[in-house]
Amino acid sequence: MGVQKSTIKKLIDGGFDSLESIIIVTAEDLSEKTGISVATCEKIIDRSKDAYIMTASMSAEDLYLREKNEKRLTTGSKNFDRLMGGGVRTNVLTQFFGKNGCGKTQACLTLCVTAQKSPEDGGLGRAVIYLDTEGSFRSARLTQIAHEMGYDEESVKNIRENVYVYSVTSHEQQIDIIKRLDALSKDKNIKLIIIDSVISLFRAEYIGREMLSERQQMLANHLGDLKTFARKNDIVVVVTNQAQDDPSGFGFPGDFKPTGGHVVNHATNYSVMLKKGAGVKRIAKLIKSPDLEVGEASFTITGRGVSDSEGE
Repeated sequence: MGVQKSTIKKLIDGGFDSLESIIIVTAEDLSEKTGISVATCEKIIDRSKDAYIMTASMSAEDLYLREKNEKRLTTGSKNFDRLMGGGVRTNVLTQFFGKNGCGKTQACLTLCVTAQKSPEDGGLGRAVIYLDTEGSFRSARLTQIAHEMGYDEESVKNIRENVYVYSVTSHEQQIDIIKRLDALSKDKNIKLIIIDSVISLFRAEYIGREMLSERQQMLANHLGDLKTFARKNDIVVVVTNQAQDDPSGFGFPGDFKPTGGHVVNHATNYSVMLKKGAGVKRIAKLIKSPDLEVGEASFTITGRGVSDSEGE
């Protein structure tokens, strides 16, 4: 693009290491985060858009082959896997949303274990980065799930060592970690990224309608970074989200919908509502998918995390 090396370094240091990350921000935001003048940032964004248009397209055949080679991560439940077309996919952004106690964190903890299974057993054979924004991650529960799945003590220790947990306390920290994922994922051999939950810190720190627009813009950029990272690195990305009442039921049957409005709905490729059933039973309802029929599946949450009822 004809950009000087010193300017490129400022962009990378500011977290802008791809065309996608540059073209979605304003010149003012880019200037603030990199120290580059607004006028220069305007030129950089304009040139980045030109370069992106020239290089971003793929033929339908290339897309077909990429989609065909997408990996699947088992949820721990055959019913749930069938609903998701074989499991949670690489290259896309998947959302689990629901009210407290519906099983969002339990599903994520189960994925932490199944991700380390071999691909032949429905896993990815790699490590996990887990962003815990609500203090809900418990290593003892992770240990219990792994033990219940039949792993011995040494294997369980290895599983714990391959789950890298970040206790995140601000939305700025959450954004910064995602901006640095390229270095983190290569260093730690990561194949699964989990954010539990993706929007809670944004909601807590951006209060009032006068701050809603700014919050939604930052959230949109953040989710865009996650999608880009998943696509570039063939990685599974799962985010959880809270739910809010929706008396109209418009677009989200079940009288509640994910928080975050249209920004979150548009950003996620697959959106799954989790609901409580009787006792340990839970319901997963596929609400949004680009290629699968909407539907639902039942599963249970027991000592081994997400699984099927006996006999299923």
